[in-house]
Amino acid sequence: MTIANLHTFHTKSVDFVQAYPQAELKSTIFLRSPPGVELATDNEEMVLQLIHNLYGLKDAGRTWYEQLTDGLDAMGFIPTESDPCILINSTDIIVLFVDDCIIISRTKADADKIYQELERRKFKLTDEGTLEEYLGLQNKHFGGGSFWVSQPVLIEKILASIP
Repeated sequence: MTIANLHTFHTKSVDFVQAYPQAELKSTIFLRSPPGVELATDNEEMVLQLIHNLYGLKDAGRTWYEQLTDGLDAMGFIPTESDPCILINSTDIIVLFVDDCIIISRTKADADKIYQELERRKFKLTDEGTLEEYLGLQNKHFGGGSFWVSQPVLIEKILASIP
């Protein structure tokens, strides 16, 4: 956020819809049908094969991260050495946090192009707008590189818990 504010870059908050199930499994996983689900078969030994990643699987987060960063790599983004969830190309920055991301670009048009390219690559995502709220943090920009960050919901919760 500091870099975006100091250089008056445009920010776009993005949410990947059901991120983990978007990633294809790399291994074969079978499971029994859940209670209450009856399969139309006489074979009581029938099992189901997972096709997509699920939340709660041991490698779910890693599988999602690899598929997303493969797509971003094809778009020219590379992870920084200091943090693999911050990816850069020659002019833009993408910050990842599980299924949320921030696109930081010189212009709104550049940020929109990145968003559209992610859609073209079959990622399901929603445009959450500018970075006024992200992960519970509220951000207010004053221009000239100055801004403040607040967590009013958390502050109210803490104050309400004080007898």
